[in-house]
Amino acid sequence: MGMKPVHLPEVGSTSDWIAERLSTHGVERLVAVAERQTNGKGRGGREWVSPPFVNVAASVAWKMPGSVDPPGLVTIAAGVALAECAREVCGVAAMIKYPNDLYVNGRKAGGILTERKVCGADVWAVIGVGVNVNTEAWMFPEDIGARATSLMIEAGRPVLREKLLASFVNKLEERLDSLANSGLDGILERSRQLSCVLGHEVTAEDAGETVRGVAVDIDNSGALLVKTRDGVVRRIISGETSVCAQNIRLAVST
Repeated sequence: MGMKPVHLPEVGSTSDWIAERLSTHGVERLVAVAERQTNGKGRGGREWVSPPFVNVAASVAWKMPGSVDPPGLVTIAAGVALAECAREVCGVAAMIKYPNDLYVNGRKAGGILTERKVCGADVWAVIGVGVNVNTEAWMFPEDIGARATSLMIEAGRPVLREKLLASFVNKLEERLDSLANSGLDGILERSRQLSCVLGHEVTAEDAGETVRGVAVDIDNSGALLVKTRDGVVRRIISGETSVCAQNIRLAVST
């Protein structure tokens, strides 16, 4: 496809910016990249705060083929692309905390927010990504500093943001093409390999209910399967999860 970055010095939200242009010819070939977001969005409507000039905040729009639904499958594909590019560019053991967070050594380094948008007869996935790239420890707000990290901190050296973004966009295109043409199988297996929740006891929020058990798999619809203590397997569809054990440090082969 060949995506073209559009640099925005300041914007409310890169995802909102690109969503407003879904009827524009060629929007699927744009990557909206912002230095400063005044209304950056995280999961559950939470604000995503990022210092300017050190991190990556970007969004792309993908016209979803009829074979791909729900948008949670797109989040899985994007998560794989993000973890793989962090490993390739930074040499860190990046992993995925279901459904949408980038983790390194038990701390959050980034996240993905996928939103489903309808424009005329077309259905779009707007994929927003935020990555702590060159954030220094003192830059994190006090309330999240203990559980957040950056790729620079983990790699022990500054990271070229342009290189990271280019790698992510290339891998995202590959994974979305695979999702459209070949289905979820290859992406799902890679997502399992990169998961930092599978095999661990987790708590998961599902439709306002807290579920606790062992994360045993991710099924073909993109749902996390959690086996509770009474032996029942619950399907968590893109619900918020947290690993019960602290300071889990995992690495898998690249």
